Amino acid sequence: MPDSPRQGPFLPTLESLGYFACPDWFRDAKFGIWAHWGPRGSDQYRYHVRTYGHQSEFGYKDLVRLWKAENFDPDGLMGLYVRAGARYFVALASHHDHFLTYPSRLHRWNAAKVGPGKDIVGLWQAAARRHGLPLGLTEHLGATFSWWSVNKGADADGPQAVMRYDGSDAAFEDLYLLNSEHYVPGRCPALVVPWYTGNPWWRRRCLELVTEMIDRYQPDQLSSDGAPPFGQHGIDAGLRAAAHLYDTSAAAHGGVNRAVYTHKDRQEDVRRIGVLDVERSQEGHVMPHPGRPTPAWAAGSTTCAPSARPPRT
Repeated sequence: MPDSPRQGPFLPTLESLGYFACPDWFRDAKFGIWAHWGPRGSDQYRYHVRTYGHQSEFGYKDLVRLWKAENFDPDGLMGLYVRAGARYFVALASHHDHFLTYPSRLHRWNAAKVGPGKDIVGLWQAAARRHGLPLGLTEHLGATFSWWSVNKGADADGPQAVMRYDGSDAAFEDLYLLNSEHYVPGRCPALVVPWYTGNPWWRRRCLELVTEMIDRYQPDQLSSDGAPPFGQHGIDAGLRAAAHLYDTSAAAHGGVNRAVYTHKDRQEDVRRIGVLDVERSQEGHVMPHPGRPTPAWAAGSTTCAPSARPPRT
């Protein structure tokens, strides 16, 4: 892994990041809204084939071009979120589909170049600022390499069972990835094992992309969808991302970090590098430290995330 991109008060180690102190704005926020919004489609296979054709010819590379976001009204939505009580807002920067919702210098499959022709994250950020809300970003790239192997599949039966999906097309491997070793026929993508790959190239690439997000938007909060990447393969990438997030925030706030990194690792020495994100569940007791339960309260693609604040000591 490359060295941390910017020097600051934090080093990419458990010892250094263990000095993280949750900023008051997050402790006091209580309630935030996450717009989990991007081009990712549904699991309606028959609709896809009837409407667009078989995935061997018309796949995700083609679907993302149809996403135009022509009715996207971030300012109107942000006003709605504020009236609902939100005290911070979180935007989706990337899901497991390897499509970025912001202009990237590193990856051509992004919303500014393909589909909407817009900086979706940037528009969210501007609206959040106008309404006085801190901005968070979620990245789901850690699991992308294994999760996205579903594009290497084929129909289990039927007349097109011998036709592999377009994820095997070398012309689009920069979207679909060289991840055939993770493909398991018939497996539901939600049940991907392993969640994190041991592929060294992807571990480097993931850190590069997350660093780009931090540099471009300087978010107040960053979430990884799992333990700090890459879990059992080592969490160096996650530590470097967290350190860079905090150092970037400190550089903009007189040496004081105001950013929060959320993740899902309960091991005490790892948990304390940021804030524990408890997705669709809850702790069985009052936690002695700030945490964030993330229930899927809203239908569709918006998640409401209250920030749990323990008693101050």
